[in-house]
Amino acid sequence: MLSKVLFYFMAFCRYLFKLCKLISIKANDFLKISRAINKKFYPDFDPIYETVHMDEQSPHVHVRLSGMNNKTKHWK
Repeated sequence: MLSKVLFYFMAFCRYLFKLCKLISIKANDFLKISRAINKKFYPDFDPIYETVHMDEQSPHVHVRLSGMNNKTKHWK
């Protein structure tokens, strides 16, 4: 089940990145989209850092999530 979710998540990300190349999107908006995705798929893990690269060939986000699950208090 998890592999299926990750497959669709990665497909959505590829679509989103291609869309960002076609339209003009601000870095702050790109970060909001990334945060919404992380909140949807990883609600129990806090972000450690988030950064957006808009100056490279294709805009993209780097996100590091905490390894501690907030509900179970276990580390992944």
